[in-house]
Amino acid sequence: MILTQPIQYFCAAASAGHLELEDAATESWTVAPAEQAVVQPAATCKMRWPRVTGVGAFSTMEHQMEIIRGGPVTHNAIRAFVLENAALLGRECIFLPLSHHTA
Repeated sequence: MILTQPIQYFCAAASAGHLELEDAATESWTVAPAEQAVVQPAATCKMRWPRVTGVGAFSTMEHQMEIIRGGPVTHNAIRAFVLENAALLGRECIFLPLSHHTA
């Protein structure tokens, strides 16, 4: 399984923000729908929560604090995409023209 956030980021970066993953895909479907879950609070002292000052590259502070505080959270739907004539090279998502494709 590949996380789509890096692919979405690099597709948008390669196209100057004009190409969404959904637009680049020839097919897409929902593998599992979005769902609500209850998360237990993190086992830390609440006074230390202000020390959380950064999050991972493809997350948000709001989402991470929801997880730390515990309670209901929404898990996004799991989506699948088919990308044709595309290559993932390191940090680049390159869409090849059909004329350059060799069978």
